[in-house]
Amino acid sequence: SALAELKDPENGSPLASRFTQLRRETAALEVLQCCLAMDPSQRYPNVMELDRALAAIEEGRRPEPPPTHPREETGKDRLERLIAETRVLLAEGRRPAAAAPLNEILLLSPQDARYFFLLADLKEKEGDLESAIRAQRKGNRLNKAQIGRNPSPEHVKRLAELYRAAGKILAAEELEKSLN
Repeated sequence: SALAELKDPENGSPLASRFTQLRRETAALEVLQCCLAMDPSQRYPNVMELDRALAAIEEGRRPEPPPTHPREETGKDRLERLIAETRVLLAEGRRPAAAAPLNEILLLSPQDARYFFLLADLKEKEGDLESAIRAQRKGNRLNKAQIGRNPSPEHVKRLAELYRAAGKILAAEELEKSLN
């Protein structure tokens, strides 16, 4: 019977040979899909694991899928995670706890003005106006370097507000004049 022929691929029947060939092709396609997976954690982690899978196909066995390994966090992933963590902590009003991930963000991305603006807000809410002014000024300088023109009026106004809050009225007025 045809079913008996399929169960015994060694009998030389064309049907059994074709079935064996299809199983190998299917297994080879599965291995190829693993190799081309977008997510690195779904790929074979090294050549030895890939070699084992290919050897299994050669021997007529179904290869084992790649071992699952947690994906290593890239710098960009870490930065995004820290930003999300900082925002959650700030939204919950946990400013002191937000300082640690924010400082780590500044270490990972020291040329990004956005995080200095965030630090300025955090320091102002903590009552540390001098640190808030330093962070805002640094953010304004970085912003100017990044966009090639003076900081936006909103950022200049923000710095003027911080100067006023710190009692530095002349500095605040000078900045406000520069906007006109």
